[in-house]
Parts: sequence; structure tokens; C-alpha cells
Amino acid sequence: MPNVPALAETFPGFEYTGWNGLFAPAGTPADVVARVNRDLETVLRQPEVAQRLQTLGSLAEPKMSVPEFEAFMRGEHERWREVIKSLGITAE
Repeated sequence: MPNVPALAETFPGFEYTGWNGLFAPAGTPADVVARVNRDLETVLRQPEVAQRLQTLGSLAEPKMSVPEFEAFMRGEHERWREVIKSLGITAE
């Protein structure tokens, strides 16, 4: 789209990298969340899984602990809140 400016042109210094995360319903016991996170890490370390993800255009990294992911999500929320606010976007 040649007439649409890049996001970094509209918001200097802004960078975006796509990511995926796994979520659980609120109230899920911490031991269950920790087990799923641990098991997911085990699966993502399997070479055939990493290769398949790469074939699909994704990487199985960086890996985060549950608290690190929570902090990352808070940061993403704030960052996108600022973009939405500055553009005057509202939900319909």
C-alpha cells in the first residue's frame, strides 16, 4: 500500500513484532498455570515443533515465565492504548 505510511513513520521509534501467547481463564490455579507453562516449554524445545513453527513463519522464542508474560502483556496494553488514544479510535 504505497500511499499508507509505515507505523514507524506515524509514530517515530515504534516497533512491532508479532507474538503468540497462551492464556487461561481468570482464577485458574497457579499450579495448573505453572504446569501448562512448563509442559508448553517442553513441547516448544522439540526440534520438530520448532522446525514446523519456523516453516509457518514463527519462532518458538523468546520464552517467558508467567510473571514475565504478565509484565509483557501490561506493557503491550499500555503501548496500544497510547496508539489508540492518539488516533482517536473508539469501539463501535
